[in-house]
Amino acid sequence: MVYRLAVNIPYIDDYTFLVDCIDSQIKQLTLTDYLSRLFHPHGEHIILFARLTALLDYYIEGSLNFRTLFIVGNLTFVGSVYNLYRLAQRGGLKPMYFLPVVLLLFQPQFYENTTTWAICALQHLPALFFAFLAFDLMSRSSEKAFFLSLPIAFLSVFSNGNGLIVFAIGLLIILLSASRTRLFVWLIFTALSLGLYVYVHHTTHSPEIGSNLKHPLRVIAGFFLMAGSVGLLFSRSIGLLMAIGLCEIAFVGFLISQTVIRHLTIKKPLLHFSAWLRQIRSSLPITGSFVVLSACYLYVVLTLLTISFARSLGWYPSLLLPRFLWFAAMGTATGYLLTLLWLKTRYRLLASRVALAIALIIYCLSYWVNLGELRNVRQLLLSDTHNWRAHKMLISMPVSTNQHDHFYSSILQAAVQKGVYKLPASPLDTDPRKAISLPPIAGPLVQDSSFVMGERRIHCLSINSDLPDGTMFDSRDVYLLVKSSTHTFIWPVNRSQTKLAYYLQTGVSNWKASTVWMCADQLPLANYQLSLAWLDNKQWVIQPSHQSMTMEEGE
Repeated sequence: MVYRLAVNIPYIDDYTFLVDCIDSQIKQLTLTDYLSRLFHPHGEHIILFARLTALLDYYIEGSLNFRTLFIVGNLTFVGSVYNLYRLAQRGGLKPMYFLPVVLLLFQPQFYENTTTWAICALQHLPALFFAFLAFDLMSRSSEKAFFLSLPIAFLSVFSNGNGLIVFAIGLLIILLSASRTRLFVWLIFTALSLGLYVYVHHTTHSPEIGSNLKHPLRVIAGFFLMAGSVGLLFSRSIGLLMAIGLCEIAFVGFLISQTVIRHLTIKKPLLHFSAWLRQIRSSLPITGSFVVLSACYLYVVLTLLTISFARSLGWYPSLLLPRFLWFAAMGTATGYLLTLLWLKTRYRLLASRVALAIALIIYCLSYWVNLGELRNVRQLLLSDTHNWRAHKMLISMPVSTNQHDHFYSSILQAAVQKGVYKLPASPLDTDPRKAISLPPIAGPLVQDSSFVMGERRIHCLSINSDLPDGTMFDSRDVYLLVKSSTHTFIWPVNRSQTKLAYYLQTGVSNWKASTVWMCADQLPLANYQLSLAWLDNKQWVIQPSHQSMTMEEGE
């Protein structure tokens, strides 16, 4: 999917990497200058691993290649799944029991992390990989493994904001190890790393998000909503998704606590803490898969809680995003493995078969629901490669505001001029003489429903149904060509069956099957002829029309 669908062009926050590479061209940069740039916060996050990866790619390839960044991020994705597989094997689970995890995770529901948004691929995926790997290493009896876990944990902390959770969960694992040396080393590591994190944020005046403390119920509701967000494939009912999340969290929390409690004989653990802790150590050996998987699950759950804390004021449009569904799916996967370890051996086969049936349904539904969404974002990015050349216009920016349009366009122009980045070929750069020209039609537009979103007016153009069939694995990209006397612009035709992105932005679910969203203030004032164009077996098919549209002052 990355090879076929990822585009070598920045998407929203990805422009951070272009700025980093441009800054690296400044002569006589000291080591302190490099470190200050690498550790410079991105919002509430410090994205050390992402910045390092981007700079290394720039130095190795000679220009920044966003497809390469996706490959690196997805390698850590594969690493996370492999870590879970090894933990399942160490727990005595058969390889066939792991198949539901593979189906649940290798699907396009979280396409923003894997295919369309490079900064997410280098934040969310690596942070979780490094955290899982650190928990595994520090749980081993080998001192070499424990000390190796420290730089791994450091990378997790400085890959994404949720990496800070590693400190607390790592402390729990080390308390179970009953090693004073490890405890002392971990506390020193935590103090130094946390001090560096606080110092960097303090000196750069990063934004505060504490206002969400005034809305605790919204945070809690958002937490359960995110935990159950895998169910977005089946329903858009907020109440149902919250109920799914609540049931999952309660069930996995029950089996973890029940596993601990059933081995205890001390009834008042707070009064006999030392003896109670010794019992846990003896009944749950630190090297056991159940303990490490429990740590991984707790890490994911706390990540969902922190995301809800940071973004719950925006409610479900800010929480049910593809990049956050990754954590919900990973939580479901680790919860499933914990359930198998908790069950008696004779029940595991039945449980795995039930999980396999559910995972197959999720897998198939995800391709039907999300592949169209992914393809539309890809077409947005491909449209940018053409429209930016024509008029320095980026249509993949947030549609509710125009404050980003010219700012990011200026960054892109500087990166191209300085050789930091090479803009890929436009999808219309093929020889027009080789295109198949169909007879003109009366008009591709059947309705223009304009509405206001934020500070902009959006033209929602409904396209007629005489388009190539938008099947699940259809590789044809369909565009609306808008041609004036001097320029030709292209807009992607969104043929997704579900319009999930539109729903999250507007709360409206009944959008037309073939739709174009066009900001009224983006096109230069002119009269434009309309055509449809699509790629069929790498050959352009153009269908002109007798329709035109005029962009006038005040539009």
